[in-house]
Amino acid sequence: MAPTSCRSIRKVAMGSGVLVTWLFGACGPSAASVVCADAGAAQPDAGPQTDGGSSVQPDGGARIVTTLWAGAMENGAGQLAQDEGFLYVAADSSILKIAKDGGTAATLAPTGANPGAGQSILAVNSQSVFFTRGFTSQPTNIQSVQKDGTGLKVVVANLGSSQVLESLQADDQHVYWANFAGSGPPQLQRADLDGSNGTVLHAGPVSSLVLDGPTLFWTDPGGPFAIDRIGVDGTGFSVVVAPGPMTAGGLVFTAGADILWEDTAGLHQSGLDGTNAQTLSFFPSLLAMVASSDDLYFVSSGGTGIVGRTSLDGSSPEVLATSPPPPSQLTANLVADGTNVYWLETDGANAELKTTAR
Repeated sequence: MAPTSCRSIRKVAMGSGVLVTWLFGACGPSAASVVCADAGAAQPDAGPQTDGGSSVQPDGGARIVTTLWAGAMENGAGQLAQDEGFLYVAADSSILKIAKDGGTAATLAPTGANPGAGQSILAVNSQSVFFTRGFTSQPTNIQSVQKDGTGLKVVVANLGSSQVLESLQADDQHVYWANFAGSGPPQLQRADLDGSNGTVLHAGPVSSLVLDGPTLFWTDPGGPFAIDRIGVDGTGFSVVVAPGPMTAGGLVFTAGADILWEDTAGLHQSGLDGTNAQTLSFFPSLLAMVASSDDLYFVSSGGTGIVGRTSLDGSSPEVLATSPPPPSQLTANLVADGTNVYWLETDGANAELKTTAR
């Protein structure tokens, strides 16, 4: 299985590897951040939340869909991240690690969340999983735990009881986060992995934060939507896509190192510097998207939503999985690797992690 580099949050995900992830929706506080990296050692923690890997064949047996995990998800849709061999789920009050080939879920850390406290945001680097922790009336913290379940620690403490984090990203040197609302003005910040040397990289609204090597990209929801970029050292700020009629969406980097974004006019593609922009096709009501160099994998919204695949030009569409029966529904959580697509379904109280071949 080829390693991937990807991101997700509010919906965005990115990467310069084989596949990357895009999650998008209305501009707001809840978001998932994902970084793909090397797999850690699994430490199974048997419990009632593990499904054990059941399979069904939708659409007359044309495609096998496997349930890798099922459990409580009282805080909403949860969040999903991946590395080469494992999937990570913010499930109710725990961070779970689940092998992509199935098996018992391992509990890495408690999130400290309670119903109504909002969802944990996830980010993954080569060694650790980073997540937000906080109750409704208590300060939000950014914590990390190693992928073997050891070394749980607070990285950034006391972000404010009203602080709403929009994005969370991490590499092997720093953790990056952006607040959408709450105590203090909106801004993009960075700290070392132990929380030291905190600094503000950019002052202003930041949504759909993406980490691509030495560069951070994001959508600016402060007015007419734009796409901006800056170096991880805080230098080289520039506007990649000028302000325009872009909706509150996200962006994705294909294997060809291009940006894709959606606005009211359709789905667009350009180089990382904004050159060679072109409109590809229109995909309405999308919750999440994963891109390879040639294909798009997506989740569409609504009770008739699907997990689907299509070429970048919109041709050769294919339904990979259909929406579950109500009250369950598809969520804005989608990741992919070289062989499979993975997504979360929820009924508001419980969730299932499912997969099918690309």
